Amino acid sequence: MSKRSIFIAAATEIEVRPLLNMYAWEKPGKDNWYMQNHSQEILIACTGIGATAMGVRTAFELSRRKFDIAVNMGIAGSYRKDLDIGSAVFVASEQFADLGIEDKDGSFQDLFAANLANPNDDPFQNGRLLNPNIPDRPFLPVVASITTNKATGSEASIHKLLTVYQPDIENMEGAGFFMACLLARVPFLEIRSISNYVTPRARENWEIDLAINNLNKIVDKMIETLEEVL
Repeated sequence: MSKRSIFIAAATEIEVRPLLNMYAWEKPGKDNWYMQNHSQEILIACTGIGATAMGVRTAFELSRRKFDIAVNMGIAGSYRKDLDIGSAVFVASEQFADLGIEDKDGSFQDLFAANLANPNDDPFQNGRLLNPNIPDRPFLPVVASITTNKATGSEASIHKLLTVYQPDIENMEGAGFFMACLLARVPFLEIRSISNYVTPRARENWEIDLAINNLNKIVDKMIETLEEVL
């Protein structure tokens, strides 16, 4: 029986530190960790913050070797108050929410609204990046996410994003990860834990440690039962 090969991408080391502390890892590169056992081999890469860093690094790693599945793990802000702080979600779709043009009156149009890109060019579907690998019986809530280059922190920005995209959560890397995996035709999952609600910026209310610890426990359990997830 061949080993299942898993690629895990996170923006920062802090988001995977609990997982790194659980096992003995080799360190083949500055931001890479590798482990194998009788049934699995796992490569973790910390890509840097942002969709560009995540997309480029993910594409690079997926081009170097064959992986059975890629997993993006990280924290996120939630627009939904029914998602508890610290809870985790599967991301079913991603959209670039601030890639486009700003007009002189301050209004914004993304690439598709501005007719600068076809919303159905591969890998997009109606302007969205969709994950076909969400489990049929998911053990986590399934959400729609937007990817932004900045953590949203004003009432005006929140209102605009909700009006245009109706997101459940936001993060800074997911769309880059989705694009890389979809174009490489590699099955993938994005798992995010909620560190904060998207409100006018109140950093003192964020629970990053709680979100990261819960995220790593869930990813560790998921790796153990991966056959049941896919």
